[in-house]
Amino acid sequence: MTAYTVEEVVRRFAALFLSFDYEKEYALLGISRLHPHRRKRARHEFMALYISLWRLALEKSMPQDAEEISQTYLETMGEELKEDDKELRLLRQQVEVYDTLLAPTKDGDFKEISQFLLKNVFKDDKERENLALKISLAVRETYNLIFERLV
Repeated sequence: MTAYTVEEVVRRFAALFLSFDYEKEYALLGISRLHPHRRKRARHEFMALYISLWRLALEKSMPQDAEEISQTYLETMGEELKEDDKELRLLRQQVEVYDTLLAPTKDGDFKEISQFLLKNVFKDDKERENLALKISLAVRETYNLIFERLV
């Protein structure tokens, strides 16, 4: 890595990641404050997805350093997230799931990712069907934001 250190890229993403409040995502999903368990599930899914989107942006922009940078973040993210060890372990596992799902299409198509996320948040097929395109577009928007602010 020539222009930026691993720590700088990690710090930059950590700041961006911590700025997400997920209210836009809750609104898109129609999850009110009266559904705290559903909000927690949705937050967990979006957190994992956004870390995976960042890793995807790293691979595209800094392929030679992407693995080192993302591993550094995954090892240190517990310090700022204030999650317990179990939650961090589950989050890391979910990041790996999203990484696997993103692998075939990369940043070309987020429909499958959106459907997967919705399936984990909603059990009702009808609700998922109506939201898939909206979520796909929101994921694209967030990916673009992450990519633009990578360095």
